[in-house]
Amino acid sequence: MTVSENFDWANGGYQVDSDGDTYFCVKAGTTASFDVPLFGDEAKTSGKNFKFVYRTNNVRDYDAHVLRCMSGGIGLEMNAQNAILHSQQNSIEAPYCEDNFMEFEFNILPSTHYREMVLWIDAIPTRVKLYETTDSFTQIPTVPITIGSDDCDVWVYRMKSYSVYLEEDEILTNFIADAKNAEEMINRYNRNNILNDAGELDPDLLAERCPDLRIIKLSAPYFTNDKYNKVSNTTVQHIYKNGRAVEDNWTATGGVHKGQGTSSNYYGDSARNIDIDFRKAFNEEAGTGFRYGDNTLHAKYAMTPNSVEEAYFNIKLNVASSENANNAVIADDYNTFNPYVRPARAENPKVRDTMEFHPCVVFIQESDPDLSTHREFQDNNWHFYGCGDFGNSKKNNGAMGMTDDPNEFIMEISNNINAQCRWLSDDLSTETWGLNDQKAVSFEFRYIKDEDDSEMIANAQAVWQANLTWVVNQYKADVIGQLATLDAAIE
Repeated sequence: MTVSENFDWANGGYQVDSDGDTYFCVKAGTTASFDVPLFGDEAKTSGKNFKFVYRTNNVRDYDAHVLRCMSGGIGLEMNAQNAILHSQQNSIEAPYCEDNFMEFEFNILPSTHYREMVLWIDAIPTRVKLYETTDSFTQIPTVPITIGSDDCDVWVYRMKSYSVYLEEDEILTNFIADAKNAEEMINRYNRNNILNDAGELDPDLLAERCPDLRIIKLSAPYFTNDKYNKVSNTTVQHIYKNGRAVEDNWTATGGVHKGQGTSSNYYGDSARNIDIDFRKAFNEEAGTGFRYGDNTLHAKYAMTPNSVEEAYFNIKLNVASSENANNAVIADDYNTFNPYVRPARAENPKVRDTMEFHPCVVFIQESDPDLSTHREFQDNNWHFYGCGDFGNSKKNNGAMGMTDDPNEFIMEISNNINAQCRWLSDDLSTETWGLNDQKAVSFEFRYIKDEDDSEMIANAQAVWQANLTWVVNQYKADVIGQLATLDAAIE
C-alpha cells in the first residue's frame, strides 16, 4: 500500500466504528493505492472476482470517487452512488445509496462458462451482462487500485481479489465469513441455511428458516404451459409461519391453475405467471375448498386482515416486466397515495384500486405417474420454480369494489403513445374497444357486465367518450388559461 503525502494518520488509518469493528479510513482529500494488477491478466480465461467491503461517510458529492482502477477504458470505478465495471466493449452499472455499509463484488465468468459479467451487492446478484468472445478485460498498462476522494471519507473493512471466478455457493460462503462480527456471521449462516441434506431447496425447511416469507406449494397432474391451458385437480398449499396461524396456513383443493398474462405468456418458459382458481372448489360434502390451519373449510381467503376475501389469485414471477417492483411495490404505492377515494373504497376500506401482492417462493409438483405428460420435471418430487409475489387478480370484482351496476365498467389503456391515451385527442372514430376478438386501438373494456348486450356497450362507449372529451377540453382550457396569464404578465 502507498498513501498520499498528505495522508491523515491521526483521523484516518485504522479506526474503530460504533459497533466496535475495525476499518481503515481514507479521509477526504487523501488516497491509498494498492499495487495489485487487478486487470493484469485476461479474465476470459479463468474468470475473476473482486470484493470490496466498505462504507462512505460525509459525502459532499454523489459522484464522489470511492475506488478507481481504470486504464484504457478497462477496469472498475466505484462512486458514492454507483459502481461501473468496464471491459473493452461493454460496461455494466449497479446503483446504490451512499453512507451504507456495503459488500460490493464483481464476478467475471470465463468465456467457456456463460461469458457473464455480474455485479453483486450483499451477496445478491444485482446486474448481469453477457460479453463477446472478442471482448477483453486486460489493462495496458495495468494500474493500481486507488481508494479515496476529495468529497467523502471511505471506510474500508475488507478487500479481496481472486484470479478465478467464484461459484455462487462460494460467494455465499464468503458473505457469511465476511460478516462484521460473530453474531452477524451466525445470523447470515442461519438465514441462508435453507438446503436439505441432499443440497436441494426444500419448501418446508424454507418456511421454517424464512418465517416472514409466504411459501406456495402447487401440485397438479402436470404444469400449465399457456394462459389458455387450464389444469384441473390442482392443490395449493400456502405456508406463512409468521402470519396468522389459522387463516394464513391453508391447503386449497379442487382448483384449477393456468398461465396468466398476455405479454408475460411469451416468456413463460423462463418462469410463468400463474392463475390459481378455486371459485368453484368449495364443496363441504367433498371436503374441497380452503382448509385453514384449524381444519375448518372455507370458500375464500383474505391475504391480510385488511383484505377482501377471494378464491381466485395470481402469482407473478420475477421475470422481465413482471418483476417485484412494477407489479407489487409501485402498484401498492398507487393504491396507498391515490388522492381520489372511490365510493366503493369509502364504503369499505378493504377495497383496492390496484392488485395486492406479497413476496413468495413457488414450488411445483407434477403428480401424474405418467412422466411423459409432465412439462417441467421428469419425476413426482417437489421442485423450486421461482420467486415472485402472491396476490389477487384483476378479475376479483369484490377486491376491486365492483358492483352490480350495469353501467359500471373499467377501461384499460392499451397504448401508451396514442394521442387518445395521452389525453390529447378525443377522436374515437376508429376505436375497436377490444371487442369481437379485435385488438383494441387505444382502450379496452374490462369488467363490463355483458359484452353481448349492444345497448350496454353503446352506453359505455358514450360514457367513455364524454369522459375523454371533458378531460381533453379541460386540459386545453388549462393550457389556454396559463398562456393568457403568461401574456398578461409579459404585458
